[in-house]
Amino acid sequence: MARDRTHTLRWDFDYNDMLIESDENNNSASVTWTSAPAGVDIEAHRAHLNTMTAAAGDEVTTPTVDQAVYFHLDYRIVGSGGAVPVERRALLDGQQF
Repeated sequence: MARDRTHTLRWDFDYNDMLIESDENNNSASVTWTSAPAGVDIEAHRAHLNTMTAAAGDEVTTPTVDQAVYFHLDYRIVGSGGAVPVERRALLDGQQF
């Protein structure tokens, strides 16, 4: 799930104290707002093993010793009209590949 971002814009006048003023405590104004992400969502649907690197291979439900299998993931990116860079990793029994 994407996180909301909180932002604050602050203006400071006479921030270097060059003017002698009757009240030095009223020289700043600020506004804070929270922006939701642009509506991009990554949906991971299914992890599985396959006998080939391309989708044409056979799905493997229980690999045997010394059988070559490849990690596959079915996913979808929703809400974007362009390329979305996404970090990803595969974990097998807690070990990263």
